[in-house]
Amino acid sequence: MFLGNIPALSPIQIAVIAGVVLCFVCISFWAIWDAFSRDYDHPMEKFAWIQLAVLAPFVGGLIYAVIGRRRGRKRTTGGES
Repeated sequence: MFLGNIPALSPIQIAVIAGVVLCFVCISFWAIWDAFSRDYDHPMEKFAWIQLAVLAPFVGGLIYAVIGRRRGRKRTTGGES
């Protein structure tokens, strides 16, 4: 067999693995969404943060949360008076 001997997983192990993967995916999607919704001094900086979150999913999201989020400014909506 190509993958070798893979042991059967219990339902609890599957649930834990699925939960960890879900956390990783959520952090990555949040980083992409938040970087996209912020204004940066240079458009390439926004592109670089989004690219980091896409190409290095979990690690890129954590680096963005620690460093990149503070560098951008939250967009203001134009509809308020």
